[in-house]
Amino acid sequence: MVENRSVTNTGFIVSFCTLLLSVLLCSLNAYAFPYRGMDINVQTSVTETYDDNLTFTREDRKEDFVTALGLDVGVRYEGRRRSLSLNASANERFHSKYDEIKSSSERVSLSFLNEFSAYDRIKLTDAFSHSRTPAGFEEEFGRVRGRRETFRNRAAVNYQRNLGDHFTVNSNYAYTVTRFPKEDLRDSSRNDLGFNVNYRRNTATTLFLSYHFSRNSFDISNHTAAVGIKQYLKKKLHINASVGVSYLPSFGVTKNYIQSSLTDEIDRKTRVKLSFIKRERSVSDRKDVFSNWRASANFIRQLSDKLGFKLLGFYGEGKFLETGVINTLTGADVTFSYAFLEDFTGQLRYAFSDYDSTREDYGYRRNTVSISLKKTF
Repeated sequence: MVENRSVTNTGFIVSFCTLLLSVLLCSLNAYAFPYRGMDINVQTSVTETYDDNLTFTREDRKEDFVTALGLDVGVRYEGRRRSLSLNASANERFHSKYDEIKSSSERVSLSFLNEFSAYDRIKLTDAFSHSRTPAGFEEEFGRVRGRRETFRNRAAVNYQRNLGDHFTVNSNYAYTVTRFPKEDLRDSSRNDLGFNVNYRRNTATTLFLSYHFSRNSFDISNHTAAVGIKQYLKKKLHINASVGVSYLPSFGVTKNYIQSSLTDEIDRKTRVKLSFIKRERSVSDRKDVFSNWRASANFIRQLSDKLGFKLLGFYGEGKFLETGVINTLTGADVTFSYAFLEDFTGQLRYAFSDYDSTREDYGYRRNTVSISLKKTF
C-alpha cells in the first residue's frame, strides 16, 4: 500500500512539472496585441494547492493536493461614446488522490456601456458562472457546508441620468437564474429592481437616497429603503455609509439595514479598507431568508518593488428566519506575491475558514496552502 502511494506521488510530481513547463513555454512565446481597436489581454497560471478539507464538511473530511491550470482572457473595445468588454476565465483542476471529486470552474462576464449624451447613459451586463466551490468568504458565507455544482447567470441593466451639476438618478433591474443540476436542491430565479438619487453637495460630500425591491421564485420579497453619505475626510481617505430598513412581507418582519466602509490610501504603497454590512439575503435553494451581518478588513502593502503583501480578515454571523439555524464564519486570507519579471509573478497564499453552526451536521474547518505562477501578456 505504501509502495503504490509512493508511485502515485512520483507520477503526480512528474505530471505537475510537465504541465508547468508547457504553460510557461507557451506563454513566453506569446504576445498581446490590439486588433481593430480592441485590446486583448491573456493570463495563464498554474497553481499547486494543499487542501485539508475538500468536502467542506465537519465529519467526512478529505485532504489532497490539487493542481490547477488557469486561463483568463479579456477583450475591451472603447469608442467615443460606447465601450464593450468581455472577460472569460477557466480553471481546470486535477486531484492527486480523489479523481472522482470535480473542482473545475468557468466564468464569463460581458459589459456594454453607451452614452446617449453628456447626461444620459445606459449599461448592460451579463455574468455567468459555473462552480462547485465558493469563490471567497462572501460567497462561502451562507452556504453552510458541502460541495455543490452551481450554474448561475445574472443579466442586468442600469440607466443613469444627470440632472444638472448636483443631481444624478440611477435605475436598475436584474434577473438572476440559479441551477443545481446534480443536487437534491431546487432551481430558482430572482428579480431585482431599484433606484437611487445622488446629490453631490461639493467635491467632498455626496448624499444619496435609495430603494431596492427583490422577489424570487419561492415567493419571498424584500423591500429596502436607505439614506447615505459619501464623505472625503482627506484627499485619499473617505467613508461611505448608509442606513435604512428592510421589510419582508413573507415573514412579517422589519429589519435594520446598515452598510458602511472606510477606505484609506495611506501612501503610494499602502491601502486599507474596513467594511461592515447588515442585511437580509434570500436563499437560492429553498424558501428561507438569511438575516446576517459581516465585517471585513483588507490590507494591501507593496513591501518592495517586486514583493507585495495582501491580508483579508472576515467575520460574519447570520440566522435563517425559517429554520432558526444560526451560523458564524471566521476567515483569513494571506498572500505574498513576487514579480520575477515584468509580466511573470509568483504567489504564496494561505487561507483559513472556520464555519460554526447551531445545527450539529453543519459547519466545518478548512485550511489551504497554495503556490502559483502567473504570466500576463
